[in-house]
Amino acid sequence: MNTPPITAVATILVVDDDEGQRRVARAVLEAEGFEVHEAADGIEALESIALSLPDIVVLDVEMPRMNGFDCCRELRSDARTRLLPIMMSTGLDDTESVTQAYAVGATDFTTKPTNWTALPHQLRFLLRAARNLRQVREYAEQNDALLRALPDRVMRMSVDGEILESVWTEPSADPEAAAPPRQFISSLVGTKIAARALASLREASESGQLSTIEYEVAEDHAVRAKELRSVSCGAGELVVVERDVTEAREAQARLRQLAYIDSMTGLPNRTWLLDDLDRRSEASSQPFAMLFIDLDQFRLVNDLLGYDGGNEALTTIAERIAVRLAAKSSATADVDGYENVLVRLGGDRFAAICPQCDSPESLRAIAANISAAVAQPMLVTGQELVVTTSIGSCWYPDDGTNGIRLLQNAEMAAREAKSAGRNTHYEFTSSLRRRAAEHVDLVARLRRAIENDELQLHFQPKISLGTGRIKGFEALLRWHCARDGWVAPMRFIPVAEESGLIIPLTEWVLRSALRTAQFWHSHLQQIVPIAVNISARQFALREPAELIAQALRNANMPAQCLEIELTESAVMIDIAKTVEVLTDLRGLGIRSSIDDFGTGHSSLAYLRDLPVDAVKIDRSFVTGLDASDSASNHVCQTIVTLSRGLGFEVIAEGVETRQQQEILRAMGCDQAQGYLFARPMD
Repeated sequence: MNTPPITAVATILVVDDDEGQRRVARAVLEAEGFEVHEAADGIEALESIALSLPDIVVLDVEMPRMNGFDCCRELRSDARTRLLPIMMSTGLDDTESVTQAYAVGATDFTTKPTNWTALPHQLRFLLRAARNLRQVREYAEQNDALLRALPDRVMRMSVDGEILESVWTEPSADPEAAAPPRQFISSLVGTKIAARALASLREASESGQLSTIEYEVAEDHAVRAKELRSVSCGAGELVVVERDVTEAREAQARLRQLAYIDSMTGLPNRTWLLDDLDRRSEASSQPFAMLFIDLDQFRLVNDLLGYDGGNEALTTIAERIAVRLAAKSSATADVDGYENVLVRLGGDRFAAICPQCDSPESLRAIAANISAAVAQPMLVTGQELVVTTSIGSCWYPDDGTNGIRLLQNAEMAAREAKSAGRNTHYEFTSSLRRRAAEHVDLVARLRRAIENDELQLHFQPKISLGTGRIKGFEALLRWHCARDGWVAPMRFIPVAEESGLIIPLTEWVLRSALRTAQFWHSHLQQIVPIAVNISARQFALREPAELIAQALRNANMPAQCLEIELTESAVMIDIAKTVEVLTDLRGLGIRSSIDDFGTGHSSLAYLRDLPVDAVKIDRSFVTGLDASDSASNHVCQTIVTLSRGLGFEVIAEGVETRQQQEILRAMGCDQAQGYLFARPMD
């Protein structure tokens, strides 16, 4: 029902068998702005109301055919007129009529003789009260509908748990039904939970804050999760909402599954591992071991079989490891228990928590069992595979007291196992972390040295063994650190290779070498070739020919001022690309040589096809040269003979004695460099 605005013209039905009374009422009320209808008795009143509903009825008590009491009773029995304001007109001293009028549903009464001055004000007040009542009822109906639409049961309770009022929201419940007499909270939560529920009610009442508990109840042969939320509403009463949270819990469980479980293997994942390690460390100081299991060169399996085949192999390996560990393969492992747990960290890496290990010997035995299980041949998509693994281990609490530190230390030990040749187990030691810290520090300082131009080039001359004249220089990188003094190249060059700093480092060497070549050329008026080493990583990641050509253009120097040296290992990384790059360098007019020849695993067949200009004999062979018929003599003679036969010049490194010089000259070696002639100099 819509409530009309206060300013609307109100319609009044005056019901009285006295025509004079009706005329006076019409005159007075119309003068006050009301619209007036008339009826002579209760029958006419009902007929009029059936045709048009007035805003208010002024109803006399004594009338023929149907008196005012019966008419009022009829109006109140009809839903259409149940809330219609009715003012009954009674005698001044007729107390019994007043009582009966209220009993049959009258809204108010007026006495006869009528006070015509006061009547319009009474009616306006009654209309306003009726409108307010209708609004209150509409709001109540809306709130009631809202409460019934919620998937909750809303109740008003006393502090001692008695249900005073309830909105039953189940579809089968009668909206008009009242709560059973003297029903208590135990009927909702069960006797086992009742004490906890009452404590929650008292807490909410005393604190004035929301109090919440969760519990489970059996309904329809299933266990449902419920939540009870209580808040004080004053006067020792509370509003209590019972909510079914079963679906929410199930959704949380699904989210947990997604967050904590590896979808491919069904094992717990890295997130679960870190949380579990922290829980274990908080719950107990009982020592346990942790393994970091890293499969060796598994990318080759993916390259061979594709990712589907690789995933099948990973699943098989995970099952093998779990069997050897006797591990739980789910994220439900008991934190306080002693079961081993296997975790997939991602990619081809796993981890294991081993509370059963009580000594380094037992941990080594487990690692050996895992290595043996993984290394067993497996058949995947018709292809037989053998995969090995590198394992690192550490102990709680000796090697770490939280998840992140334990995982880092175990992974560090696994990297050490890989560096030691793979397919082995390495135990974490404090020296590993110390070396790692030193490594990180060295990388940071080397980066700053490159940015701040703190590096130096030293130059060692290459001497013609035939004429004794200088044929050029090799540029050698040197680093004088303000904190540590001179840092050996054998220490910082591998760090630069591993960290990727070798790229800007090589570019710095090229620029600096060409600046020196430019300076020499301007002062000597002749080209003095400078040889620069290009690293294997630089060779693999960038296009060396384009890099070198750009450096020459920037320095405005001819190609003859520069020579490029490639280590044997760099040459053999990708022989096809090597030939392509060396051909490009030759096209630019840049000479190239193979450095450290004889220390790697190059093929003579490839050497025959490489477009290089020179081969450098490694110093390890030159050091062993003597007057006797030594192995080093034979190796050096073979390298010289082979290289000269293929049209290459031969340069010997590390010449320190006259005897070595003479032996090399007699063999036909073209050039030499070493301390005999000059140390590297700035």
